Amino acid sequence: MREAPTYNRRHLLGVGLAAIPFVVRPHGLALALAERRPMLSGTFLQLVTEHHAWREEQWAQLFDAFRRLSLSIVILQWVMSDGQSFFASDVAGSARSPLQMILELGETTHIEVIIGLVHDSDYWLRIAQPSAAVATYLANRESRIVQLVTEITPLLRSHRSFSGWFMTEEIDDINWHEPAVTSVLHSYLQRVSDYLRLAFPGIPVAISGFSNAHGTAVQLEVFWRELLSAAPAIGTVLFQDGIGVRKLTMEKLPRYLRAVRAATDASGRRLWSVVELFQQTGGAPLDAGEFRASAAPFSRVAAQLQVEATCASALIAFSAPDYLLTPTRRAADLLSSYLEYIHSSGNLS
Repeated sequence: MREAPTYNRRHLLGVGLAAIPFVVRPHGLALALAERRPMLSGTFLQLVTEHHAWREEQWAQLFDAFRRLSLSIVILQWVMSDGQSFFASDVAGSARSPLQMILELGETTHIEVIIGLVHDSDYWLRIAQPSAAVATYLANRESRIVQLVTEITPLLRSHRSFSGWFMTEEIDDINWHEPAVTSVLHSYLQRVSDYLRLAFPGIPVAISGFSNAHGTAVQLEVFWRELLSAAPAIGTVLFQDGIGVRKLTMEKLPRYLRAVRAATDASGRRLWSVVELFQQTGGAPLDAGEFRASAAPFSRVAAQLQVEATCASALIAFSAPDYLLTPTRRAADLLSSYLEYIHSSGNLS
């Protein structure tokens, strides 16, 4: 998943969620495609430096918004980013860490928290190197993950809301097709996922991937069958729909989604779908600037939900904090339309 625009993240709750109107608009009803419509099950949450300064009431407001959206899963995309920790309390122990606040609120709101691991902003550059260099890089990541898990284990064991691991490596269909680098990837995923299962038996392990339509849907199915066979401890695949960044079109998405579903079915795994709630407005390949995006029109998001619900057992937003709950006009429009959609469809009483 792309890092969400800094503007949205820094201003999230800057004026308070109370300032974001939960308004019901009549046009949402007209977009219904079935009496009981597919709904978002959860959302990703990207932690950034500003979250260290959040007050308890800001976190509580965020989780209250998640409940109002009927979300039951929060996936922390990472708890360590470029060496910055989001799990350590301050030296005096007087302030709780972002991870501690999230786990506590997960318990009180009955929202499951899935923990992402290590994020490197140069990940894509590192995996584009020759296979020997990729192996060295992934071995270093493995060491950091083991250290991270060791450090956060006491915190996780004390919170029932912890419900899974998320491996932050995003698996695409371009970088991993050479046999040598494929072997490196498979070995790494097997080692890390086995370690996570050993550290917390019974806690599921998930990983995400996406397609650039670089090959055929059949080739994508074979790729994921082989990957899941190599790493049996991975229990859930989150397939990013790629609609927001235009990697896939609504016409191509069903074929590639069905291909990944065939791979997960063949190996007895779960398939969840990541619904991109945004439309990219800047950055590669559109221009040479940084990634920029805004909330997508609800009509497009509704179509994504319908398509992806046919294959995936859960629909995960990327992301509610950045594209539903920010104080922008486009986000407010998407939010009000989505609320009308779920409240008028028979999904909610």
